[in-house]
Amino acid sequence: MLLGLPIFIFGENIAKIWINQNFELSIFLLTGFFMWTIMINFNGPLSMFLNNQIYLKKQLIMVFLATIGTIMLQIIFCYIFGLNGVIYGAIIPNIIFYIVPGYILALKK
Repeated sequence: MLLGLPIFIFGENIAKIWINQNFELSIFLLTGFFMWTIMINFNGPLSMFLNNQIYLKKQLIMVFLATIGTIMLQIIFCYIFGLNGVIYGAIIPNIIFYIVPGYILALKK
């Protein structure tokens, strides 16, 4: 989470330096990138824990559902919210279909 904080605080300045143009990033987009960073910090350890013979089939189902949900929500949110909606279209299905069920499986063990 601490690694995502600079993106949230200094993201607009980093992007200006990166692409050499003057523009303004929305707080909606910066918040999405911050949430993405937090989500990735949960995904990595969870994926390593579930990569065994017992949970692999369940993990594949969760990844498949998260992928389908991501594609659908990214298209819908891009249409509704514009480019800012794409990041949230990736975050929401991953939380619903991968992180929550994965941690439920992990807690059962």
